[in-house]
Amino acid sequence: MPKLPAITYENNQYFEPKMPGVPLTGCKIQENSDQGSRRGDLASGFPFMPRFASYPKNITMALIPIDFADLEGDTNFKTRVKQDMEYTSDWFSDVSGGRLSIEWKVSDNWIRLPGLIKDYFVEYSGKYPDTTNFWTKVLPIVDSKFDLTGVETINFLLPPNQKIVYESVQSFSFLSEMKQVNSTKSKIISFAAAGEVFEAPSTNLWSYWAHEFGHEIGWAHVGGSRDAEVDPMNGLELMGNQNGPYRDLSGWLRFVTGWLADEQVYCHENKGSFTNEISIVPLNDSKQGIKLVVIPTGTESAILIESRRPSKYSCPIENLPGGVLVSTYDAKLGNQAYFLKAQYPSERQPSIRCEVGVVIPDVLLHTGDSVQVGAYKVTVISSGNVDQIRITKN
Repeated sequence: MPKLPAITYENNQYFEPKMPGVPLTGCKIQENSDQGSRRGDLASGFPFMPRFASYPKNITMALIPIDFADLEGDTNFKTRVKQDMEYTSDWFSDVSGGRLSIEWKVSDNWIRLPGLIKDYFVEYSGKYPDTTNFWTKVLPIVDSKFDLTGVETINFLLPPNQKIVYESVQSFSFLSEMKQVNSTKSKIISFAAAGEVFEAPSTNLWSYWAHEFGHEIGWAHVGGSRDAEVDPMNGLELMGNQNGPYRDLSGWLRFVTGWLADEQVYCHENKGSFTNEISIVPLNDSKQGIKLVVIPTGTESAILIESRRPSKYSCPIENLPGGVLVSTYDAKLGNQAYFLKAQYPSERQPSIRCEVGVVIPDVLLHTGDSVQVGAYKVTVISSGNVDQIRITKN
């Protein structure tokens, strides 16, 4: 991998937009895919899922280690996953702006399941009837041995070096097995169990747990899980690749979920020619100001502009860049499609990669960079404490 150049940030200041924005109603693009809101499961756009419509909200997750007669769990599992539990709670608190909090109930010991480990085999993530068989075998045993009162989501921990689950196994409240089999003490809305691939370097349990619970919240998957060609947006969005470099939640999905205050979203009028200058506060910064610019380009599309910086959740890559992310939203696309696509200069070559996953280019715009999206040109005037941008339409 080529070494990434260091980014120089400037000591700049936030300023108010040179043009007034228009009401947010015009920027709440309605999803029109054959998935998402029509089925009531997962959403790529507005309206969002009613099952998570009100905030603040507190979710209780359980960490349940399960082992087998022919593969016992390790004694230090709590220490091993302590940071993952903390990061899961911190991540949801940060990206939601404190609107959603995660609390944990943790089993002190491994719960032994009957039979042998091979009886719980799941060939790959999303495989049926493997997923149903796993849940219907595991849940009754766990329910009888652990107090699930108040628990809404279970994150199962499998013993290290297991071979029965290679990718993962999970389910959600809108799928049949969660409706047919549940706890006698609480209504479990989702569960997840990370497989062998999550023992690779630079993978994390927390980002897997956050990704899967994101689906329960109602977020569509950005791109196909097994696409041969991967848009760089996959590595910029935790709901694409949870092992990507940034492991962040896009401004668009925060907007759709109601996790950005109205004053943090700037809805840009798209009539006529104009030149506008706007300051954008980095998504994960606590400073007041605009965090997302939305430019409707039709009834089913928009240009999205946000500011990114590496955070404690990012893959530990030296000189991982920050800058302006320009993307587009296509309301005709939903779950398992690229409803969000990164827009960046064509000369950018793939150069960023975690230990696992695909290589993506640096798609972020830095001081002096520009990108043309249809009739709109976005230029970064200055990148530092905030990102100052110029938007022109001819």
